[in-house]
Amino acid sequence: MSVMATNDLKHLEYSVDQEITNFFEKAVVTRSACDAYAREHLGGNAVPVPVQVSPQVPLRMETVDLARIIYSHFAPEIAFKGVIGEETEGKEPLYIYAMS
Repeated sequence: MSVMATNDLKHLEYSVDQEITNFFEKAVVTRSACDAYAREHLGGNAVPVPVQVSPQVPLRMETVDLARIIYSHFAPEIAFKGVIGEETEGKEPLYIYAMS
């Protein structure tokens, strides 16, 4: 049996703020541009979800539809709103979804 010290586990902790920072390091747009888009086009502020993904991974709407069929009102309604930015070397566009 292997035992790890608490300090050894520090690198395994999940931080939403750090993941958001990592997310925008890979994206063409900045966090402030994303927030501005949310205010202008969606009528409110962007609210981070607990788990962040790569900006280049578009959500499969077929999966969203299936979740709504299986889980009914327990699954959020999700709408694809578009893409911000264009892919450049080392940076990815940002896919925009609205969830209610």
